[in-house]
Amino acid sequence: MSHSEQYFQSPPPRRIGVLALIREESSGAVLVVNKSYRQDRAPHSWGLVGGSAAANELPLAAWQREVAGETGLHLSPVRLLAEDYVPATSTYAEGYNRVYDGGTIAPDTQVVLPDELLEYRFILPEALDVHLTAHSARRTRAALEALAAGTTVDLVLGYPAAGYQEPGEPVDGSTA
Repeated sequence: MSHSEQYFQSPPPRRIGVLALIREESSGAVLVVNKSYRQDRAPHSWGLVGGSAAANELPLAAWQREVAGETGLHLSPVRLLAEDYVPATSTYAEGYNRVYDGGTIAPDTQVVLPDELLEYRFILPEALDVHLTAHSARRTRAALEALAAGTTVDLVLGYPAAGYQEPGEPVDGSTA
């Protein structure tokens, strides 16, 4: 396929999401937030802290901005754990979600939420399916496995990208 200069100047739009896998230091439970704008999915309206990179914003800078804006914490990402490709749907743009290791925080760390987030809690991996969409739970588990193995995983909708085949389930629209 040949590409014109116009293609490189105006490529197809893709969303870059940045997510933080932050764990409570004594239990290893994962920090999740209840998103006011996802209440139509309740009880699966929870997700990892994070959001989208702005145009021309580096993913690591976006990650730090989103973590600070959604928790009041000024953390630095330890390393990339997962990159999750999300195809376009009728309501969401195609994109990639990059999950970074946000390290651990003490149980008494004060988390300050903005108005768009209703509450936060630390949940153990076995409870991910209770709070997160199926896609978000798969992605979070894959990131936890990558953390434990010291690797980075390439995902499609939370499934391993290598050998990915459409699972036959509807895309839940969870891009963050």
